[in-house]
Amino acid sequence: MARQRNPNPDDPPPLTEADWLAATNPHDLLHHIRETASHRKLRLFACACCSPLVDLINRSGGKAKLTAAEHYADGRISEEKYLATFQRIRPPGRGRIQGDIWFAFAALGWPDAEGVNRDFDEAAHDLVRSTWAPGEYAEHHTNRACLHAIHARTLVALGNADDDRPSDAFRGQMEAITAECADLFREVFGNPFRPVAFSPDWRTDTAVSLATAAYESRDFSTLPILADALQEAGCDADDLLAHCRDPKRAHVRGCWAVDLVLGKA
Repeated sequence: MARQRNPNPDDPPPLTEADWLAATNPHDLLHHIRETASHRKLRLFACACCSPLVDLINRSGGKAKLTAAEHYADGRISEEKYLATFQRIRPPGRGRIQGDIWFAFAALGWPDAEGVNRDFDEAAHDLVRSTWAPGEYAEHHTNRACLHAIHARTLVALGNADDDRPSDAFRGQMEAITAECADLFREVFGNPFRPVAFSPDWRTDTAVSLATAAYESRDFSTLPILADALQEAGCDADDLLAHCRDPKRAHVRGCWAVDLVLGKA
């Protein structure tokens, strides 16, 4: 475990609830909860950011890396097997998009310890610091995966693999995708200012079965039915029920509502 550092006087002030709900940059949200965010949720958020790019990555086994990160987050594979997937990284293909995607997927591979995996970081051309504040190492890799994924998705959306000059179109597209990732962060972490006190009585066989099926299949279309099952079990948590019933909400593995039902953190 790396030794702790004193708080950075240049850090921004803590967010208010209004700030949290209005933020359009996931970095601001992540920094706010970096000391309490679980590594599992950070990994799943980063995976969700990279997932739209998995079919575009060349040569470097993006699907294998994404799967390894998700499986390790849920304790389905050992850390040794997980990190080995990333230590076999091959150089990126040609073009700016492939470079950004390569760095995004490479950033999915970091150990649970707050210390530094120097072999991995040097292989990923990362500048490694020897000490980290609590949560900073996890924050660093999560941010890197997210930022490179946002940049790659912006280039893909504009149909230009190499032109990232600061045009109005580029800035506008990047801001839109960044805001999507901020919503994605809230999808995974919920609202820390209004945590839901989940009653064990709501965790019925039906609710758990529905939540498990959604989690494993990534088909979250049944979440309104899950909300009905929770309500029938006595659930009166309006935020939880509304989240499950929101037709505009894009759900991903790590969804805070599904995690509550499954007892995941």
